[in-house]
Amino acid sequence: MVKAFFCAVALAAAIHAQVPAQVTAIRAGRLIDPETGTAQANQIILVENGRVREIGANLAIPGGAKIIDLSKLTVLPGLVDAHNHLALTYKRDPENNTYYLTSVLDSQTALR
Repeated sequence: MVKAFFCAVALAAAIHAQVPAQVTAIRAGRLIDPETGTAQANQIILVENGRVREIGANLAIPGGAKIIDLSKLTVLPGLVDAHNHLALTYKRDPENNTYYLTSVLDSQTALR
């Protein structure tokens, strides 16, 4: 029984070792570095298994990598869009020509 368990663990480890890493290459037209406040042009971000592995201008993109082309855009890693409208609710009948009103202000749906 113990021998079978160790064989199963060894087999699982061997299979896991043979699975190629998932690599995504992101081509960024401009890359903002929030720590230094600088912007670099034409950068490649290599992401392997969900983690940034390498960033640079002349990186070789591995064969089979998924490529996301943002070469005409500015990439802002770690920065969040703080202006959104997730708390808005649609009102079927407008009040003072207002169709949208945050649920905090709406007395019928507000959580208090």
